[in-house]
Amino acid sequence: MSSYNIVGIAYNLPESELLSPAPRELVILEACIGYCERLATDAALRALAKVPDGSRTVFGSGQGATLQQLDALTKELTTLRYDILTENARSFRRLAEARVEHPFGSGASW
Repeated sequence: MSSYNIVGIAYNLPESELLSPAPRELVILEACIGYCERLATDAALRALAKVPDGSRTVFGSGQGATLQQLDALTKELTTLRYDILTENARSFRRLAEARVEHPFGSGASW
């Protein structure tokens, strides 16, 4: 899939799905995955998706993306989500393991 088709998909993602306050940035990734999944099952939605300059549709003949390419993009986004969540879980475990008992005071952890 061309980078311009990827940009076209992102350009057509409803703005309301992109609004997320920090630190909930993963909501944006979830919205991208959900939108790609909707595109895969909804031919009418695919037909409406145009590249940012409006010169052509994102999907279709010629330079347009295919369903197979959309599936590959969705899989990449899903893998990215898994990798982020897995890394976060490892980081939280490391933080818990790094907790140090302070020898002074009432046994409070730092």
